[in-house]
Amino acid sequence: MKLSIAHHSLIEDTRLSIAIKSLNVKFYREIERDGNCFYASVALLLHPIIQENPEFRNKFFSFNEDFEKAGISSAVYETYTESIVEFIMQKETDNLEKEELCILIGYLRIISATQMILNECKYKDFIDSDFRSYVDRNIMAMGARSGHVEIISLTDCLPIKIVVHDITSGREYVNEFGEGLEINILHSPDHFEPVYY
Repeated sequence: MKLSIAHHSLIEDTRLSIAIKSLNVKFYREIERDGNCFYASVALLLHPIIQENPEFRNKFFSFNEDFEKAGISSAVYETYTESIVEFIMQKETDNLEKEELCILIGYLRIISATQMILNECKYKDFIDSDFRSYVDRNIMAMGARSGHVEIISLTDCLPIKIVVHDITSGREYVNEFGEGLEINILHSPDHFEPVYY
């Protein structure tokens, strides 16, 4: 459910309250702090776009060949795809069950991982450990936190622009990633949440 940004819990944080109050957004959604917050935010923002935009919906479900090339088991991606198709058009974003949100999160994670695996040379300089281990531990694994490289990989393969309103320093910095349909995310210390104008 969308909540007024004026009532965000970070208003009480003296270091972040000025940044929250200066945001040019009106609403946000509370997201569980479970390591999936980036992907959960993206999933909740993309859900109505998938419902309303057939071209985007087709792109969202067009990765099967890439999944195969990346070595993602067909049992994995077909299960995600079939599950998403069952609810994506029937449910409003506010009515998504936690399990359904987790399915969207998992699917976004395999899209991001596939993008990185198939384009390793583009991303490997951002990773300071074994590349494939990083992808398995930090992107494929539910509950693994996300950062710049995950944002970049997702915007490289989906026609979206992710605008990140970063208030981690106590001031708002806006970073834009990708091109396409715009979605907005609040980044506070160790957390992401979707925001709305």
